[in-house]
Amino acid sequence: MRLQILAAVAAPFLLLAGAAVAAEPADYAGTWNLVAADYDTPRDAAIDEVTAEMSALIRGITRKRLRKAATYSSHYVMTPGDGTMTISSDRSEGWTTPLDGTEVAMISDRGEDIHLSRRMKNGSLHSKARSERGAQSVSFELSADGARLTVTTTIVNDNLPRPVVYATEYARAR
Repeated sequence: MRLQILAAVAAPFLLLAGAAVAAEPADYAGTWNLVAADYDTPRDAAIDEVTAEMSALIRGITRKRLRKAATYSSHYVMTPGDGTMTISSDRSEGWTTPLDGTEVAMISDRGEDIHLSRRMKNGSLHSKARSERGAQSVSFELSADGARLTVTTTIVNDNLPRPVVYATEYARAR
């Protein structure tokens, strides 16, 4: 009985403590540099695994197109604003979007019309770009000490048997 009362009293405090460690947009502020030089191998392995189920007639061209679409940046610069986030990289000069999931029309680095949205969820920053050809979701997750950033990219397309998922890791610039 005492244990049940203790658990009932402690539960709200434990929930508050858990919420305190969730990352906020300001925690992402700064420059992030790619940790390792070889991210082609795991990315290509993810592409090869998904396309292995496809017909040999289209597998090669699909792999080529996915390698072109499945890029990663050498660095990110993240600048949070009042309810917004600007992310620039070696692939973009910086796109600012609200962090409430509202879509913003933009032109991608490949000249394609896209709709970009971002939001915070459970301490992670989530970005989604969709176009006529498919969608790409990116999840930015900070390490517990805030020194590392894991970027997980998911590419979805109706012509693929399942999504392509790969991750890259970045270190906070000092």
